Formats: sequence, structure tokens, C-alpha cells
Amino acid sequence: ADAGIQLIPGCEMTSDTGAHIIGLFIKTAVSGKPAPEIIDHILRQDGLVYIPHPFKPDSGLLWTQPVEHKENQYVMDKAHFIELYNGGWDARPYQKQIRHLAENFNLRLVAGSDSHKVWQVGFFKNRLTVPEFPLDAGSLLNASIEFLTLTTSKMGAQTGGHNTNKRLIKNI
Repeated sequence: ADAGIQLIPGCEMTSDTGAHIIGLFIKTAVSGKPAPEIIDHILRQDGLVYIPHPFKPDSGLLWTQPVEHKENQYVMDKAHFIELYNGGWDARPYQKQIRHLAENFNLRLVAGSDSHKVWQVGFFKNRLTVPEFPLDAGSLLNASIEFLTLTTSKMGAQTGGHNTNKRLIKNI
């Protein structure tokens, strides 16, 4: 935290339908449970709920079941963040839908590297402007967020193929 960098404890959990849900500021994780149970587990720890790659085939919350599904309504009502950019999945075809969901459910838009592969580490970053440091869950919810990307040949198409090392994508 002294260098202005803080790692937030969290985990990507998998529901019984295969949907991924991330809990931030948590100490323990669960998987293989219905999505509402995972959400309740996160919230009992005063954690924040982050919906990664919502329409990604096989693991997106809204790919496995539509937003109108009772369980997904519960998740969306309780969530804090939804991912607009993902280092392991090209979200461009769904960005309008994701922005609409963020507006309808009062969710903060974020970017994630989804670093399952070495080349994805740090691909997308969220630069936060906060009044106090280190962060806690409340200050993260109130932070100003900028998306940054590192362009690589693997994901250049998603970011427009710019050859700069760092590029601001979106200011919210």
C-alpha cells in the first residue's frame, strides 16, 4: 500500500450451472452451489460481488441462464460490479447489453485481466482515484475508475490494435 498499489483479496467461484462470480474482500470461497448461495456467502463476509464476463460461453452468468431467471435476478440485484472488458474474452459484441445492465441494476463497470495465462497478467487494469488509502469495500464502491489496457498481439483486436504500451479505454 505504501507504493500506491494494493492487492484486494478475492476469488472467482463457479456456481452449480458453471457461471463464474467473483467475491472481493473475502476470506473464504465456495463453489458448486447455486448462484444466490455464492452471493450470500460473499455478502456475509462484507464482500463485494463482481460479475465477470457475463455473456462468455459456458461460464458467463447470463450465458448459462438469462437475466430474467429468478436466480440471476437475485444476483444482479445484489451485485456491485459487472465486467465490461475481459482479458480472456472479447466482450465487444455485448458491450451495449452490459452497459444497459449496469444502468438498470446500478452496477459499476470494471475491467479484468482474467489472468489464466501468463500473457493476460495486467492486460486490463482499473486505476482508482480514492480519497483514502488503503482501500476497503466502501471506498472501492465510491472510487473513480479508469480502465487501462496493455495491447498484445493476442488481444489487439479487442482494443482496436493500437501499438501503445498503455492506453486509457474509458473514464467513468
